[in-house]
Amino acid sequence: MTLRQLEIRRTYDSGEEGVEPVRDFLEPCLSNSSSYDRLSGYFSSRVLALAARGLGDFLASDGQMRLVMSSQLTTSDYQKLKVALVNHDTYDYLFEDIEMDGNALADILERKHFEAMCWLLAHGRLEIRIVVHIDENEKAPDAYVPIFHPKIGIFTDSDGNRVSFSGSVNETVAGWTGNIEEFKVFKSWDETTCMYVDSDQNVFGRYWEDKAGGNFRTVDLPEAM
Repeated sequence: MTLRQLEIRRTYDSGEEGVEPVRDFLEPCLSNSSSYDRLSGYFSSRVLALAARGLGDFLASDGQMRLVMSSQLTTSDYQKLKVALVNHDTYDYLFEDIEMDGNALADILERKHFEAMCWLLAHGRLEIRIVVHIDENEKAPDAYVPIFHPKIGIFTDSDGNRVSFSGSVNETVAGWTGNIEEFKVFKSWDETTCMYVDSDQNVFGRYWEDKAGGNFRTVDLPEAM
């Protein structure tokens, strides 16, 4: 299937009875996309397990994910990722003896989401860049440190169809399933919303290319660590 064939709502409100954004939106879009660009204030590797069924199909079809986020990693992810980067842990052994199909990849993502993230990073399937705020005045103990906080996502399929979303949801388990969140959805083939898809893509590109402006800089993950 393509993104164009999916039944996608214009808005998703997780506070509405019967609405499950992961089941209804995230996993179907991942399953039928070839790329996923994401801006998020917060990110947790656990979200890979949460969306494993859709992400497994995405990766089996050679999908590529790019993530731009703030420096607010979870303590667990930060500590483990720092060790993994120093030790050059790629966890290739997890993927050596499996068929690279959606179900097999989903099983690994559900069981070993952090290790799978390291494998994706090592093999260029996932790229992460961090937007940091640089200001000498922030060295004061009580200084307020501004963070990068937009929440936008863009899915693209093999036919070039795009679906973008913008709202309150972070790329975390709490964002997708725990909190009450709301986001709006735009389609590139819909004349009434295609301009918002282009706008979301342009916003992503600006931060990805380190054009945030002010005292904000976008840096690659190893440097950011």
